[in-house]
Amino acid sequence: MTGSEAEQNGARAPLAWLPNALTMARVALAPVILLVLAAGPSVYAGDAAARYLTIWPPVAAGLLVVAALFDFLDGRLARALNAQSAFGQRWDPIADKLVVAAALIGGAFMTTTMLYLMPATVILARDAYVSWLRAQPASADAVVAPSMLAKWKTAIEFAALIVFFAAPLGALFSAPAPVTTTNLSVAGLSLLWLAAALSAWTGLDYAHAARRAPR
Repeated sequence: MTGSEAEQNGARAPLAWLPNALTMARVALAPVILLVLAAGPSVYAGDAAARYLTIWPPVAAGLLVVAALFDFLDGRLARALNAQSAFGQRWDPIADKLVVAAALIGGAFMTTTMLYLMPATVILARDAYVSWLRAQPASADAVVAPSMLAKWKTAIEFAALIVFFAAPLGALFSAPAPVTTTNLSVAGLSLLWLAAALSAWTGLDYAHAARRAPR
């Protein structure tokens, strides 16, 4: 039975559990990403720390790619398998926030430049605020569904962090190549600032929606 046939018959496919499993897999990836990014600078020093910073950030970038792929699949599978649920609707944005927060905090162990810390702080503060709004009974209905702009914001966050953490791979290419560590770092930071701007904008949207919600 196809997903559309299952939906028409009101039946749940045998794999209806899969979308929520992918969502919870993203939740489980969050502490792994944080550990990968934070452990090295906390444990190693000198040359060992430098070697760590050339190896493990790209590993974190790979884990973020996996998380982004799971995020792409879980919603589509939920619709195809007629497996949409309140659990998935609630945990999907939470999983995104946990993965992004883990990566942003982990990145702060690698770099102290304000070009990274400022947009990271804006994104973390916005996500904490929206999570608090979602927990308020009076405004829950107004902010339960992420807007399209918020979805774009999340996609750009993932892209920014993947590019930024993959920057050490630029050392594998010769100097004339457009893909260099410096270029990847600049591209990642530029995307992160764009994500921070969208975070502030969508945070204000959620606040206005919550203010207009019936009490």
